[in-house]
Amino acid sequence: MIPLAVSSLPSSAASLRDALEQSLRQLIRPTRTMVAVEDRNYPALAAIRIRLDNATLIDRPPKSGESSGAVEAAFQVDNLEIVGAPIRLREAAIELRCRASHVVFGQARDTNGDVTLILQKAEEGSVEVATSVNDLEEAVRVGAKAAAAQQGVNVEDVKIDLRSRDDRTVDVKVNVRAKKLFLSATVRINGSVTLDEHLNARLAGLTCAGDGPLGSLACNFLTPYLQRFEGREFSLLALSLGEIKLRDVRLAAGKDLRITAQFGQSPA
Repeated sequence: MIPLAVSSLPSSAASLRDALEQSLRQLIRPTRTMVAVEDRNYPALAAIRIRLDNATLIDRPPKSGESSGAVEAAFQVDNLEIVGAPIRLREAAIELRCRASHVVFGQARDTNGDVTLILQKAEEGSVEVATSVNDLEEAVRVGAKAAAAQQGVNVEDVKIDLRSRDDRTVDVKVNVRAKKLFLSATVRINGSVTLDEHLNARLAGLTCAGDGPLGSLACNFLTPYLQRFEGREFSLLALSLGEIKLRDVRLAAGKDLRITAQFGQSPA
């Protein structure tokens, strides 16, 4: 779903482009104009292309109202393309590619009376999201360093090892090297991430082990937090897919962590 801060569906391809641009700016800090719309005979469109290169995702975007009521026809687009090469989320660079053909959008109203666009169907589509292990390590290092500093601990290094267990599960090993005064230790956090067909990630098997007194102290501090996240699910979608159902969802690990999925009419 894409919330638009307008009370009625835009009446032209140009006004739709403006509304989409303004809506995305509630979620993303761009480096350029993001949205291009090619008209065919509005509400029939030749293409919508959204470029998010080097844009930054906003940490806490404003919440939009829930959509309600009947879904009515909005517009159709022959080709939809969303590319971020990359999108930036804090320290991580995320590669995003989404393409779809013969897409139908519906419209509903949210609790504020504004239009919400709903992706209803597509003939064929694919989505791919990836980030490097190096970027994941840097993101964890920055977050861990800030948290550990409150305890007088200096995080010196973070290493992450990812291994695919199957098409939807990745085993994760995180090694953190830290120092406090003249004591140093390595803390090892293990667990797994499993992805479902709705792109919800579930954490499981979270454990902590550490070397020496400092490592034991760190695990005593971390274990309650790990237990809090055990079994929890987190949506990886910034926006809902509406009525679209994903298939062939894959989670793969190597030098990067990569998610791929297909949607649209199932192949015969």
